[in-house]
Amino acid sequence: NMSHSTVADNLHKLDKFKNELVIVYCRSGRRAGIAENILKKAGFTNVRHLSGDFNAWQANNQEIAK
Repeated sequence: NMSHSTVADNLHKLDKFKNELVIVYCRSGRRAGIAENILKKAGFTNVRHLSGDFNAWQANNQEIAK
């Protein structure tokens, strides 16, 4: 779990996941889109953006870990 504002500075920590499924999300989508673009430009090959982000997750009564 990482804020969009720290993704670029922490790419070295994420390198081992370059070819793994990476799912980005935020509350409404804007910040996750920023993170998605950073990861794709850095060569991540399997980045997905959670459809509807967290707002849709909650609206569909999906489980939330506490």
